[in-house]
Amino acid sequence: MSEFLRQHQLLYVTSIRFIGLAQRGFFCWILLTQAALAQGPTKGGGSANLDDCLRGLPKCRISALSRPEMVQVAQAVRKRNIQECLNVSALCDVGLLSSSELQLVLSSLRQNNVARCLEGRADCDWSQLDPAQRQAAGAKTNSANLSRCLNLSPTCNPLLLKPEDLARVQALWNKRNFEQCLSGSTLCDLGRLNKQEEAKVLAARRDRNYKACLAGSLACDPLGLTETEAKQVEMATQRQNFDRCSANLPGCDPTRLSEADWGRFRQSQRSRLSSKCLNGALGCDPSQLSPEERQVMMQAHRRRNLNNCKTRLGPCDPTLLTAPEMAGVAETEKSFNRRTANP
Repeated sequence: MSEFLRQHQLLYVTSIRFIGLAQRGFFCWILLTQAALAQGPTKGGGSANLDDCLRGLPKCRISALSRPEMVQVAQAVRKRNIQECLNVSALCDVGLLSSSELQLVLSSLRQNNVARCLEGRADCDWSQLDPAQRQAAGAKTNSANLSRCLNLSPTCNPLLLKPEDLARVQALWNKRNFEQCLSGSTLCDLGRLNKQEEAKVLAARRDRNYKACLAGSLACDPLGLTETEAKQVEMATQRQNFDRCSANLPGCDPTRLSEADWGRFRQSQRSRLSSKCLNGALGCDPSQLSPEERQVMMQAHRRRNLNNCKTRLGPCDPTLLTAPEMAGVAETEKSFNRRTANP
């Protein structure tokens, strides 16, 4: 009997978080059942009420059950309770378990705890494991931690590693740190580099800075350039500034153009202006053209005006047409009218 009580106490300790209000509810059920049995059978229970009671529904009327029906309900309650206990449910009431049922539930709880421990879960109860199980769970935990460490996971716990495994993990972490330093990552830890690695990292950093300066990047550090690199960067900067000025792009600084570049810039501007005037585009300023260029512009304008008068695809100024040009326009209109009149 003492062994039976000890097992009951163990189950209460193991599943204390699952027993609360539900436990008191089941004790009330038992008291009501015992009171009904003491009163004897009553009439008018009905099959519908029995079904409600067997299913554990709140609308069950216990006082309306006959004695045989109460026995059926009590069996159904115990059957559901066993399942709730096996499922580690808060509705489990260990007071309704027989000795064999208690053994079954305890065995299930132990097996579930062993499974949790082997999975390395935080809700593992190591105190419930025997020596062999603790050894197996410990091996699983150490193996999972080693795998996380080898995969460079932040959840790695180096304190759980064996000396030989710690050396492997440290080598991997040092290798990744070296790669991060070479790439300029903010995660780089210069303190973990040896002298050879540090020299390579500094060389890579200088090379990145030189390329950033050549590209005109904001990441450029002019103080990190050598004298030769600074001259090359200055030349590249002048070329980039000239290209922006020539294309009328933002960032052009005319004051930084050399005398030769300024001449080339002025020539490109005149060429762009001349092209706009020849095409009648916005931005044309005839006052900046030479007399020869203005004459060429007027000739182009007259040709464009004649074409517009014939095709009606653009603005036409008839006052600019000569007599032969007007005759040509009239002939074009007659031809167009004939085509539209006889489709």
